[in-house]
Amino acid sequence: MISSLQRNKKGVSEIIGYVLLIVIALALSVFVYAYLKLYVPKPSPECQDAIHLTIQNSSCTCIIGGNPPCHLDLTLKNRGLFKVHAAYVRADEPSKKIKQEISNETSLFLASLGEPALLPGSTITKIYPMKDKTGSFTAQPGGNYTLEVQPAVYDEKSRLIACNNAIITQSLECRA
Repeated sequence: MISSLQRNKKGVSEIIGYVLLIVIALALSVFVYAYLKLYVPKPSPECQDAIHLTIQNSSCTCIIGGNPPCHLDLTLKNRGLFKVHAAYVRADEPSKKIKQEISNETSLFLASLGEPALLPGSTITKIYPMKDKTGSFTAQPGGNYTLEVQPAVYDEKSRLIACNNAIITQSLECRA
């Protein structure tokens, strides 16, 4: 009789051993998953495909002795299906691949007072000084430049996202 009880105890201890091994394996897998999840990059936010700004009018006017000498008069129209909250305006010589940003924090946002954004079908006109923030680029009278406008929208986390798939470019001549 004692030998059958010892056999039963030995069977119970083996089951407890297997249960402990399974619990340890599951706990390790949860820790490894949580650790590796920290290192997996999150997808970057992107703009909708139906965001579409157009340049209706652009002119570069220069005043001799002005500071800066040239100003850009830019009219943009939202021909897309979604609101556009801001636009990065860049200009530089046509030979340069990377254009210098001429819009600053106050002129970056397209919304008028009281409006949350540039609504579909709306038009806005803004005047920008033809120089970048650092002073490394300043337009001169008679110069030919490439103008680049990149729309930007807010995502669900209120972050401003530049739309890489909706950049528009146009040639621009500064006249005195």
